[in-house]
Amino acid sequence: MRLAALALCALLPTAAAAQEAAPLSVREPVFQRQKTGEYRWLGGPGPYYPARAAQGRLNGSATLACRAAATGVLTDCAVVAEAPKGENFSDAPLLMAKRGWLTAAPRLVDGQPVDGEEVLVTVPFQVRR
Repeated sequence: MRLAALALCALLPTAAAAQEAAPLSVREPVFQRQKTGEYRWLGGPGPYYPARAAQGRLNGSATLACRAAATGVLTDCAVVAEAPKGENFSDAPLLMAKRGWLTAAPRLVDGQPVDGEEVLVTVPFQVRR
């Protein structure tokens, strides 16, 4: 009987395992307002747009998985997707998040922002024509 109870307990998901399996919440990127018009043609990423891609007027994107504070600050970020590869579109959003240029609006529950939620943020890099 004890062995059966132990086997049943092993099959039940733990709180940590259930939390790990929860899907990440998708958030829109929020960019710091640009103080000058110098980078306006590069959109939200502004001065963080990869130089070679900007010179070639190349568009792309990168998706980060991060932890979002109730204030929108992103921490513990990791790149989960980049297109096209090899153009440094993955490096820029990591630096943007680290420096506070990139944030994400928190999810609200009962009118209160959720702190520490794991989120996906896709940063579009699009040259304005």
